[in-house]
Amino acid sequence: MKHISSKDNYPGIKCEIDANKRRCVNIEQKLWIESGIGMSWGKESGVAGKHLALNVLFKYLPETMKDEAYQLYEPFFEDVIYDMPDTGASIDADQIELWLCRKMYSCDLMELVQEYIRSKDEALVLKEYLAQLP
Repeated sequence: MKHISSKDNYPGIKCEIDANKRRCVNIEQKLWIESGIGMSWGKESGVAGKHLALNVLFKYLPETMKDEAYQLYEPFFEDVIYDMPDTGASIDADQIELWLCRKMYSCDLMELVQEYIRSKDEALVLKEYLAQLP
């Protein structure tokens, strides 16, 4: 597994195929589930895909929460890494952080947005009602 230089400071994960048809990622592999296996992505990636998932989470979790990477890497692999095209893809840092929020805090962004809109609607209705009072 070739490591892509992070000269461009991309705030996320890049997975791509180089000119020699090697799979490359822009993060270093620091953790292993099985030794001797690198990182990869896609439906055929197996343990290498789980290595990528584990290392992505390790990179994005706060220092005090690194143990959670071992608890969350399989769901992250299933939700994100598994469906990546074989040709490669990028995962924005925001996407990773949103996924972590949903898994760790059981929050759904759509629910939060809908709740916010409802509260705004209720406030607007109340404001209109109060405006009609003498």
